[in-house]
Amino acid sequence: LQTRDVDEVIESLPGIRPNQIRNAINSLDRLLPELNTADAAPHLNPDAPTLIHAALHRHRKGSSHWTKTLRQNPTVIEKIKTKQRRWNTVIGPQTDAFWKQQYLATHKIKFDNKIMLLHLQSIKRTLRTNIFVSKFVPEITSNCTFCNQHRETIEHLLHSCQHTQDFIERVNDELPLWTRNQPLAGPKDTIFLDDRFKDIYERDLLKLMIKDFIWKNRCLHTPENLTIANFKEYSQKLLTIHHQANTIPCLANRDLRAELEI
Repeated sequence: LQTRDVDEVIESLPGIRPNQIRNAINSLDRLLPELNTADAAPHLNPDAPTLIHAALHRHRKGSSHWTKTLRQNPTVIEKIKTKQRRWNTVIGPQTDAFWKQQYLATHKIKFDNKIMLLHLQSIKRTLRTNIFVSKFVPEITSNCTFCNQHRETIEHLLHSCQHTQDFIERVNDELPLWTRNQPLAGPKDTIFLDDRFKDIYERDLLKLMIKDFIWKNRCLHTPENLTIANFKEYSQKLLTIHHQANTIPCLANRDLRAELEI
């Protein structure tokens, strides 16, 4: 694979004529199967998506073409398996079927792309918590932003931290309809979605909002804002537009919306 071949493909992407994009995609279809390692072509490293990856993914949106391409790279597959094994030490041994369902469940999150990305990063262990950022930014420690006592791993931030625990306990007490009278307990129950339902339902929606709310306050360094009143205000603002657009079926339940009233 020659560098000039890749450059020719890159140069053709900025064009606005459809035939240029089609020609670029056809070239990629011939080039990508040859990539078995990241060193084969740095321009097309699957772990560092470039403009080429974005164009290919956009062109193939809704298909399995990109997924099949990544599966040909053993390095990518091993990284995924390693992260799954790390989760297994936290939530207990899980089957391949469980992980497959968790990845597929992200397709239910159609109402907010940022929340969908946050959830995907959390289950793939790519969320930029302090334990990760501290490796590249010397002035940032690996300690939790909230408690400053333990390392800020994903499971600590979203479940184990005392600030998070106190907040989730208040949610369980004051939002029984949203939890379906099944209090959120344990990192698996708090972080991962239920794969039994085709559409997103209130308990999964609550989990997603909790994670987004915690992450926003973590980025703002405001653990004092982890209160049920602030969460209800945040949820109302987030869900009002989706209720009006009828993008989340479970919001048709008036009792659910009433429970978020301050």
